[in-house]
Amino acid sequence: MVIALTNSKGIVTTMICEGNDPELALEEYLRSMQNKDPRWLIHYERGFDTLADAERRASAMNQEIGATAEQSSPALMQ
Repeated sequence: MVIALTNSKGIVTTMICEGNDPELALEEYLRSMQNKDPRWLIHYERGFDTLADAERRASAMNQEIGATAEQSSPALMQ
């Protein structure tokens, strides 16, 4: 799954995470990241066959919306 998040300044980031529930992915991200700034889920896409497919889509989203990619926490990829 690929999720897009925003912070209070409107900066959008995308990340790749496993699972099918975007709300759980957001909760895990907020719980696991050192940076405690609030983030809000603004978009998600799921149903990718491989991690490479998700990475390609995240890259395309970054280009489309000018987002910055964030490294996925190991907890998000388990």
